[in-house]
Amino acid sequence: MSTQWTNDEQTRQRLLHEKQRTQERQQLPVAEKPKQRNFWMWIVGGAVAFVLISNFSVTHFQKGDTSYVNRDGDRISIPGQSSAGATARCRNGSYSRSQHRNGTCSQEGGVAEWLR
Repeated sequence: MSTQWTNDEQTRQRLLHEKQRTQERQQLPVAEKPKQRNFWMWIVGGAVAFVLISNFSVTHFQKGDTSYVNRDGDRISIPGQSSAGATARCRNGSYSRSQHRNGTCSQEGGVAEWLR
């Protein structure tokens, strides 16, 4: 008979615990505050991302350009067919004289091979 009592007691404890959890859930505040917080997190996160991205200079070559200014302020000739002084061979077959790996051959499909 003690086994039956133990099972009944466990069931009673489980039901009591579930009832308490249901009451606690009903007392939680309306879910509008987390939504508002998420909205402002997106706004602030977007602003931070914009500031970070705007600090990076992106080089766009125009038709007829022969060089660009890198992040150190040095003028670098754009990738071409000559391998003299090249640091990388681009995927389209041209050669880059970039001094930094970041962004090298970005307009030519990426780096095929680093030469230095």
